[in-house]
Amino acid sequence: PATAPGETMTTLSSAELDAFLGRFAAMSGLSAKFREEKQMALLAAPLVNEGVIYFAPPGRLARHTTSPLASSVIIDGSRLTFGDARGVEAIGFDQNPVLGLFVSSFVKIFAGDRDALAQMYAMELRGSPEGAWSLKLRPRLSPMDKVIERIELRGEGLVVSTMVVHEIGGDT
Repeated sequence: PATAPGETMTTLSSAELDAFLGRFAAMSGLSAKFREEKQMALLAAPLVNEGVIYFAPPGRLARHTTSPLASSVIIDGSRLTFGDARGVEAIGFDQNPVLGLFVSSFVKIFAGDRDALAQMYAMELRGSPEGAWSLKLRPRLSPMDKVIERIELRGEGLVVSTMVVHEIGGDT
């Protein structure tokens, strides 16, 4: 959500961050439509994907892309399974530590897992009296800190309206 003219977000306390993540932890799950735009220096126009995300606590996440091509990504524990018209492939997070840390961080956000997020990221939660919020995550762990500069999420209540991943090389 956009903040209203003159409205400022203030940095919230550690206790307020705990309460914020506690609301996510109390969810029985979620589903949401998404639109993803990947902006890369090598491309003149962004790559756009659309689909639906599902989360089931404590750590199962499914991402079904419907446009421009159908595909699915399922995260369950320490494995990512990808499927499209060409077939299905599974990758263990131990095979790709950056992918494992990156993907599990989204699961930890939706699960409201404060302790795991604090190990992985320096966190800053900002909010306004109207309920809009912004959460900045800066990687603490290698090798993710060599690839991801920061992740910024914005929303209101339990709705995540925008998530931007800033890569070290400038891509978003």
